[in-house]
Amino acid sequence: METTAQDVIRQLCVAPSAERELEAWKADRPEVADFVLGHTTRTAYRLDVSALTPTVEETEHALGDSDRRRAEAVRPIMDWNPRFAFTHVLHYALEELDRAPRYEEFRDFCRSDPIARQMLWDPAQEMIAETSRTTGTEAAKNAMRWRIGNAYYSFLRELVVFVRLRDRGLPIQTHPLADALFRVDVWAESTAVSLYIKNSFYRDGTAGRKKQTAQLLGPAFDYISIDMPTQHTFGKVHVPSERTIDDAATRIARTLRR
Repeated sequence: METTAQDVIRQLCVAPSAERELEAWKADRPEVADFVLGHTTRTAYRLDVSALTPTVEETEHALGDSDRRRAEAVRPIMDWNPRFAFTHVLHYALEELDRAPRYEEFRDFCRSDPIARQMLWDPAQEMIAETSRTTGTEAAKNAMRWRIGNAYYSFLRELVVFVRLRDRGLPIQTHPLADALFRVDVWAESTAVSLYIKNSFYRDGTAGRKKQTAQLLGPAFDYISIDMPTQHTFGKVHVPSERTIDDAATRIARTLRR
């Protein structure tokens, strides 16, 4: 099983709004588009819960000593929009390492792999240096660790949901183009699935950080949201409960039978 960017475009890019988004992105970030359009997702389909569990449970604390309030006060880094999205780099690492990396492995990969270094490590170091002139180095590093650490946790959480939904017999797919451009965490045929964690800074309501998926994909799709409450335990990969996944699987299966 594999999913190419062409599969994503064929399946998800059917509305004029989605086509416009795709063409605007290709024109604005041609080097990113070349990379992502050439990406094929394979490793995710070979993962199972037993392979993911050690990563989720044993990864180094991705947020380190970073502090949310101090991090979110550093607006240049909180609002930073790097050329390559974090999910692009994480999916690339997944394929290159042929497994879901622990945070420390991901960090080392970004520092040592030439492509990952160009995608994330060097731009992050440049952003820290630029921001530190007004905030100080410690504050800039704290904010960057918060941004990247949370992106890493989100990626692991989405992988767990992906694997657990597939374990329930659903034809779930994933690809970084769908995630970063069309705001679809995973999908099955014409059902788009988003994992939603209550967080006023990122995704609450129509004024949230991400564009609404339905506005991009249009009325041809069903939309399923897997909701999780705000989490307050620091330094842990929070994943939906089995009951939440069962409920989501039932709702997804219902749309596929229409």
